[in-house]
Amino acid sequence: MLRNDVKKQISELVQELLQQVDDHEMPDSGEISFLLHIDGARSHSWANIRNMSEAHIPAPANLCKNMRLSNRSD
Repeated sequence: MLRNDVKKQISELVQELLQQVDDHEMPDSGEISFLLHIDGARSHSWANIRNMSEAHIPAPANLCKNMRLSNRSD
């Protein structure tokens, strides 16, 4: 759904935001691991975005669909 350069930009922005979170549950240093799932406008439109060092790891199969629209009957 999204171009790779856009996914990279989103990943970098999310990482920057997460680094600013002051919570005892967050890692003290280093890259924070995350997986962001985005549903698009159509049932076949979706994207999964990971932190940069884990971008090569496939997302779980149950996230490889549009979660919002995949169960609709239209």
